[in-house]
Amino acid sequence: MHKRAQLTIFIIIGIILLISIATVVYFTQKKATQPLEHISPVPEDVKPVYDYVTTCLNQISKDGINLLGAQGGHINIPSIIERTPTAYIANDPAEISKLPHWYYEGEDRTPTLEFMQTELSRYVRDNLPECINNFAAFQPRYSIRPITNSVPVITIADETVLVQLNWILQVDTPERTTQIETFITNHPVKLKQAWQLAKDVMETENKEDWLENLTIDFMSANTNIPISGMEFSCGRKRWLLSQVKKELQDMLYYNVPYIRLANTNLPEPIESERTYENLKKEKQKIHNDLLKGNQPDWPEDTPTDAYEINRMTWNTGTRKTDLKAAFQYQPQWTMQLNAQPNSGNQLVSGKFQGARKYLRFFCINQWHFTYDVIYPIKLAIKDETAFYGDGYLFQMSFPVIIQDNAPSRAYYGHRRFDDIITDGEFCTTFSNQRADIRVRGLEEGAIFAEELEEVNISYSCFNQYCTLGQTRADSAGIIRLQTYLPQGCGNPVIHAEKEGYIPAQIHATEENVELTLTQLKKMNYTIMVHPYNPVTNTWLDSQITTISPTRDPTRKASIAVIVNTADYEQYYEYPSPQNNTQADFVYGDARYDLDIILLKGENPIGGYHAENISITYEEVAGMNNAIFHVIEWQGALDRNFDPVNMFEFIYETGMHRGKQYAEVLKPTFTP
Repeated sequence: MHKRAQLTIFIIIGIILLISIATVVYFTQKKATQPLEHISPVPEDVKPVYDYVTTCLNQISKDGINLLGAQGGHINIPSIIERTPTAYIANDPAEISKLPHWYYEGEDRTPTLEFMQTELSRYVRDNLPECINNFAAFQPRYSIRPITNSVPVITIADETVLVQLNWILQVDTPERTTQIETFITNHPVKLKQAWQLAKDVMETENKEDWLENLTIDFMSANTNIPISGMEFSCGRKRWLLSQVKKELQDMLYYNVPYIRLANTNLPEPIESERTYENLKKEKQKIHNDLLKGNQPDWPEDTPTDAYEINRMTWNTGTRKTDLKAAFQYQPQWTMQLNAQPNSGNQLVSGKFQGARKYLRFFCINQWHFTYDVIYPIKLAIKDETAFYGDGYLFQMSFPVIIQDNAPSRAYYGHRRFDDIITDGEFCTTFSNQRADIRVRGLEEGAIFAEELEEVNISYSCFNQYCTLGQTRADSAGIIRLQTYLPQGCGNPVIHAEKEGYIPAQIHATEENVELTLTQLKKMNYTIMVHPYNPVTNTWLDSQITTISPTRDPTRKASIAVIVNTADYEQYYEYPSPQNNTQADFVYGDARYDLDIILLKGENPIGGYHAENISITYEEVAGMNNAIFHVIEWQGALDRNFDPVNMFEFIYETGMHRGKQYAEVLKPTFTP
């Protein structure tokens, strides 16, 4: 019994020793993770000197920490970055402060903790003397003499930045001589956590191309950014690359801030987590239904933040933190964008059109453009509790890179980027080649062509476009544009454009360049319907009507007006979705091809066709309204109707009381 009691006592003692050892180890390890902060006792008579230096040390180091955060871990920007505008984002219009990219041309430029500590140490060392001001505030009571150079030591820990200044000062007072060796201050700021969060983002982006894929999703969802498509319509579709670029910039500006960084301090979702998980499952089902050609069951009452939660939440593997994180893109930041194939600053669809007769309205527009895009993005990380509630901001940036519609973290930069140059460096480097550019055209009411003012003159050479200026009257009263042409093109093209005229262009082979613009007359148009009975070969003049969307919204027309004497095509739908009921006619003698298909719903019930028809200056002068005349084929809606005879009449054999109907029913004009 006695031995058993002894054994129990030894067991208890062993447990106590084990707990004690574990406790010592725990607190030893915990202490090792905390910054060392030791303040040596300072005699009271020199305490003002110690407090003065410590106050300067605190303010200078705080300024350095803020500058370090604003410039992405840098205080002194390397010259190789400063000389490369695409390697940083300017923090201000004057570019006094810069935010270097953490990734550039395939190179990881993420600053290390050691680098940031060195940057802060140098900043404190270089800026402390100005604050100390040679201890002028203590003269003549104190004589203060540095024995050694100041050596700042920075420690960036999880939640604090410890600043220790090793600097031996000899302080002489009337009473005695004292040496102070160490000054310490401490900043409550989660600089290390912010840096680690930014580092996680950069590493994940380089592995997953997350932002590139999101950008491609944005572009694919925007109908104003053409990627691939096909449309049954006449007239080539055209997009200006400058407008496409602006569209993407606006999309990024408004949508990038909605990116959510997982495990950071985020706004609460509108609905429960289960709601968003169910939407993910429904999304896959909808996708499968669409692939099979089935009509999917669209979800109802979808929360407004569904896309934000399910598509724009980015998990970079960072640990849970109370830091806030936000992404940003600003349109004034440099964006490089190009698309292939292009026609200079334009993207143009490929058009297949049916034969001149019969199938003019059978038009297919197809397009597939591949984009190269490079733009910078900024990540701002906020520690709201830092500096005792003042808050702290740490920023970083990097480029998002797309090549041929696919992510490309292997930066291809200026060496391979085929950018469209518009009014860029090419346009400001002039040759010795002079050009005297004059543009002539008819003004309304004039009989003879005159020199035109305010004609926009531009210049193109392969994929480079420049704005040269406008024609204006010089001191001699001659309306022209005199200019030097950009350097580096042997056979440039001069373009002339003015509202109300058909654009013209010509190769500039000599100094004197003359162009003639064809004036257009814009007129309101209506469509007059002439019923025709094919059974009795009778024109029903008493039943002539005008198409009215209010009286019969199912009756409509497709119109093609082609000017043969100039490269100018117009295609209209009546009634127009944009309420546009105006057409352009040449203000002068011209020949046209004209095609109109009259429809009832989706069924053709008549039309008009004319080739090389003449409309003279006398017919359009002083007129403001055009009337298109079309045939309405009686019986076209009958159940057993065969349209062959109708189209043969419209396109080949149609007569109107002994004359070709195309001449009788050609457009007429009224004041």
